[in-house]
Amino acid sequence: MISIGRSRQSIGWLANDADAWIWHGVNLDDTNKIVRVIKECNKDNTWHPFGYANFVELLDDPNAPARLYNNIYLWGGSKAIADFWEQQREQGLSHVTINLKTTQRPFKEVGQDFAENILPKFKD
Repeated sequence: MISIGRSRQSIGWLANDADAWIWHGVNLDDTNKIVRVIKECNKDNTWHPFGYANFVELLDDPNAPARLYNNIYLWGGSKAIADFWEQQREQGLSHVTINLKTTQRPFKEVGQDFAENILPKFKD
């Protein structure tokens, strides 16, 4: 069972009863702290992954810098977004739910950019 948001539950419940937790609007500086608190609150020594949601807009230039607005809207080039998520993974993030935003780019082009420049970094 994956808990989405807090589900009106305590962190202790999320750390022990949910199989994973997906939140939204996470401040980047808090990722490591959230992962650490989940681990500290866990009583069964079972890994309970943490992830968050991002609205994502891939720009034409795959090298355009990634920018995060309101802790949820990620905007930038595919290579920079991949690097952004890699940095978050190093802090303990294990999942990202992605909502690709409508852009002027054809969806097939956006999908190919995503497949070529983002997915290969996370095939494990």
